[in-house]
Amino acid sequence: MTMRPSASLRARSHIVIFWLTVLTAASRTSALLLALPWLALQETGSATIVGALGALTLLAGQLLAPLLMLFADRLGRWRTAVAADVLTLAGCGAAALLVEAGMFTVAAMMVLGPLLAIGRGVGSATRKALVPDLAEEHRVRYSTVTAGREVMIVAGFVVSPIVSGYMLVDGASGASVFWMCVGFSLLSMVGMLLIPRHLGVVEHTDPGGFSVIRTPRRSLVSTMREHPALTRAVLMTAAVAAVAAVFQQVGAPVIAESIGDSDQLGLLIAGYALGSVAGVGLHVLAARTLGRFSTVVFGVALGVLGFALLPFLLEAGWAPGVGALVGAGLGMTNPLWATATAEYSPHHARSTVVAAQVLAAGAVGGLAPLAAGIGVEHLGVVPVMWVVATYWAGCCLLWLWRADTELTPRVIGQQMSPSFEQSGVNDHQSSGASRPTA
Repeated sequence: MTMRPSASLRARSHIVIFWLTVLTAASRTSALLLALPWLALQETGSATIVGALGALTLLAGQLLAPLLMLFADRLGRWRTAVAADVLTLAGCGAAALLVEAGMFTVAAMMVLGPLLAIGRGVGSATRKALVPDLAEEHRVRYSTVTAGREVMIVAGFVVSPIVSGYMLVDGASGASVFWMCVGFSLLSMVGMLLIPRHLGVVEHTDPGGFSVIRTPRRSLVSTMREHPALTRAVLMTAAVAAVAAVFQQVGAPVIAESIGDSDQLGLLIAGYALGSVAGVGLHVLAARTLGRFSTVVFGVALGVLGFALLPFLLEAGWAPGVGALVGAGLGMTNPLWATATAEYSPHHARSTVVAAQVLAAGAVGGLAPLAAGIGVEHLGVVPVMWVVATYWAGCCLLWLWRADTELTPRVIGQQMSPSFEQSGVNDHQSSGASRPTA
């Protein structure tokens, strides 16, 4: 009896610390996503260069980073997350020193941008893979840990972009932004060191002697074949990545420059983040009362409304309104794909599944910022954003048409399909590694 309160407190503290590491990592990401495109735009004045930097950064974060993630299940997901924080810390420190020395040119951005994207990509994907580990460790709903993670991600885009935007006004060098990112990296790394190191460690065999660690390709193929719902979640995350990448890396800087200075960019991204936080809250409420189907419909309607009102909001000079509506739409829908991924990912292959998700996002959205940058230069920002809205709405409606079991929440301990259990892959039942400790 006396052990239960302390165990419960320990469980809550681990989850809260995990959420705080997500918050600091997201704050770092938002600052970098604001600073690098803005500095490139001020250096060259070319939206095409900004789009090229965005494409190169996205390709590194969503194509190269997942190749490293494929081995995170073997190395341990916790250990991989810490290593990613160390890499990002080194990259931010190098950028700050180059700025101080007056050597942070576009060429340096093209090198450090992808390097930072790899560190951020591996760290973010590994933390996402740790979500079901934490939920099962402490017997908490998948949706609870997932929603907390989503809130922390978007919360990291509230204050940090505003502060970063003001740090970059009047042609500032950006050194202070990179030093701030160094601090965020240190906090994130310390937080990861405080949560249990055994999370995400996969036993190589179950009690019956069957191997549960396969090659990444075999593990992924087996998992996807057994769970069409997981496949659809992976594809939807990839599809929406293009929308977020185009809006954040091309649309936002161009919209902000057309209205004012970098402070408008910070306000726009902050509006996007606040809208996303509100969207996640609406998602939690709507998913439990109206169901997942209606939640997606309302979310898409909000996001499309934001894109449709873009010319009127630009004329009024109200950048935060654009970001708020688009963020609310994405915030209402994105947690569903993340929750479905957590619900259907087997313990032994979670990093591999997330890596596939990020790879698919890179394949679908990797070239989107470059294409959008070229389109903005020739057509303007409004037509390009309308095309993005049409694409996003079409993908969500297609998912609603094909969705099946993922429309109903899955609970911890729910049985996988019989064939999946018999194959020896489902170590939720065959291996003690995935079961919560007493």
